[in-house]
Amino acid sequence: MIIYFLPFIILFGVLSSYSDIKYGKIFNKHIVIFLSVSFILNLLLVFFYYFKSIPINYSYLIELVISSCLSLIIGGLLWLIGFWTPGDAKLFFTYSFLIPLSIYNIGYIHYFPQFNLLVNTFVPVFIFMFFKLILRSSKSDKIKALKNLFNFKELIFLFIALFSFSWIIAVFERNFLFNLFILFLIIFLLKKYLKVFLVVVSFLFFILRLIFDKSVYNLDFLENFLIFYLVFVLIKFILDLSFEFFTKEINVNQLKPGMILAERVFEEKGKIKKERKFFSFFNFDNPSLDDKLINEIKNKSIKEIKIYETVPFAPFMFFGVILTLLVKGNIFYFLDIFI
Repeated sequence: MIIYFLPFIILFGVLSSYSDIKYGKIFNKHIVIFLSVSFILNLLLVFFYYFKSIPINYSYLIELVISSCLSLIIGGLLWLIGFWTPGDAKLFFTYSFLIPLSIYNIGYIHYFPQFNLLVNTFVPVFIFMFFKLILRSSKSDKIKALKNLFNFKELIFLFIALFSFSWIIAVFERNFLFNLFILFLIIFLLKKYLKVFLVVVSFLFFILRLIFDKSVYNLDFLENFLIFYLVFVLIKFILDLSFEFFTKEINVNQLKPGMILAERVFEEKGKIKKERKFFSFFNFDNPSLDDKLINEIKNKSIKEIKIYETVPFAPFMFFGVILTLLVKGNIFYFLDIFI
């Protein structure tokens, strides 16, 4: 099937990467066109099989619809936690519908094989960013990131939350990378919108797991869980260091429409405060600043504020698509890194 879809996948990748680099956005017309192309191609293949009396794999069509819907939902959740933009979510959804499921041969996850596309996109990004940040960030940036990292209360709570929720997730799927991703999504969503619920549930399931899950009392579990935990800590360090590296503080009089705020300005108990926004170094389709918001910030009696210096995301995802097509699935399973 890939021979019918490949030209459109490449064309969409080139167009979306170009528009993101040049204009800082992914055009909705490109999304609509290539979603339509994918729908028409799948429909034509169904008719072709029907008239040639070739058995139609209805389970494939059902899984394509379900996995595409899940891609839209997952993309939306990643947007809600601030990890990427609505445009990036739509980009992922379009690729999910445009790439045949038969491509995800290695590391296939039923009903959401597009997870492999996320892995092949984000892992190279994080590896690239990690080495770039370590080599190019200043000493003061590293010190700030380490101070944020070694917050004893946060590290303990992260340990408890991971220990608790990994028990629940393991019931449904026993894929290391997928579990890691779902945990990341759950914890950040709850931390942002239902922090009290996250705290209560984490401590409750922490106690229950210690009582009922006897598998935690062996060295193999401890080793695997520590890897899990250290990966999360590493992600947190990269995000903290990225915040320092990809932001700069400017005078509020230098603010211009189109700039992206790295801090939220708010009033609490009669005092003006600033709070760091969740890190995202990718371009935003809708600029955070306009003339109205700039005037509001200037009227809050603050002199300086941090803004993001962003990079386009579409080329990274296009690279992830190419990688997925080449290895026919998950790069880690292709390299036998995870069994």
